[in-house]
Amino acid sequence: MDKAFWTFLIGIFIFTGCETNALTDSTPEMQQPVDNVETRTDDEIEGEGDGVWAKENFDLLAVGSLLEDVKDIEELEQVVNSKEGVNNLDLDGDGFTDYVSIEEFEDRSDGERGFTLFSKFGPDEVQEIASLIFLRDRPDRRGSNVYVQGNRQIYGDNFGFRGNWIDKSIAIAGWVFGDRASYYRSPYYNRNLPDYYRRHKVVRTVKYKSRLFKYHKNPAMTKITTPFGKIMIKSRYPGRSYRRAHARMSNPTSDQKIFINAKFGKPGKPGKPGKPGKGGKPGKAGDPKGKNDTGKAKSANPPGRKAGKSNGKGAGKKPKGKPGSNPGPKGNKGKPKGLNKGPGGPKGKGGSKGRGKGKG
Repeated sequence: MDKAFWTFLIGIFIFTGCETNALTDSTPEMQQPVDNVETRTDDEIEGEGDGVWAKENFDLLAVGSLLEDVKDIEELEQVVNSKEGVNNLDLDGDGFTDYVSIEEFEDRSDGERGFTLFSKFGPDEVQEIASLIFLRDRPDRRGSNVYVQGNRQIYGDNFGFRGNWIDKSIAIAGWVFGDRASYYRSPYYNRNLPDYYRRHKVVRTVKYKSRLFKYHKNPAMTKITTPFGKIMIKSRYPGRSYRRAHARMSNPTSDQKIFINAKFGKPGKPGKPGKPGKGGKPGKAGDPKGKNDTGKAKSANPPGRKAGKSNGKGAGKKPKGKPGSNPGPKGNKGKPKGLNKGPGGPKGKGGSKGRGKGKG
């Protein structure tokens, strides 16, 4: 009996093991997680709500500092959009950084070249972020002066940085002022991303700022607090704004204000009280004249109750004392002494003579 029992148990274990191996062999390998499906952590943007400012998540000083290390604008675009780089913008509110495109100004001169940085979410949905302006006073200069000018809606008026590299040989200046017949225009945007690009989630602003500390420790550019002066060339997207931006702006458009208030429930100004309607609707509370909205005096007696006689202390109250035995045919011959008529009490029909405060 014992031998048969143990033989039965061993057979069950062997059968179960075979089934498990079969299931394991038939299960496809799990795909390795990529950047756009990674699990959220405490360092990510979740929890900041509607308090995120766009200007604090795209550092213009850091962007300008990159110009010393890249050879052309195409490389700059790749570096700007790299993971854990200078870009932490999320204007469409999907939890991922927006792709930042760069496009050269159609307008150019011998001593001026410009590029605009923007995020594009559709054919007519463009938010300009900043402009890069390269200036040379002579064609034989090795470098150039560079201005990084922030978009007015995001950063406010006259916000930007200046790099004095006019006598410094930097590769990108040679490329910008080189003999180029074509203009640089990025074909990529948020609905048409390059193959090498992997979307990555935004992080909390405090963590984003901490990773840019190296650019602020030894800044390559100086902040500008005065107007940029007269620049002749103009961007293709001057002042273009994304109406549905999910981030705070320093100087938002009216459409952006409306969207932010509707999205995050910012209370508006209280409206003026409406005028009371005619007929049926209650009048104003505490009306000293005791009138309702029809203009008639309010009755001091509740419906269904007969009105009492006035004793001068309130409408509809019966006078104290016993009623008199000889009521007059038309009521009281005189008014009670020292008594005031109540605001809404009706006149009595019968007089009374008694021990009350008034004479019948």
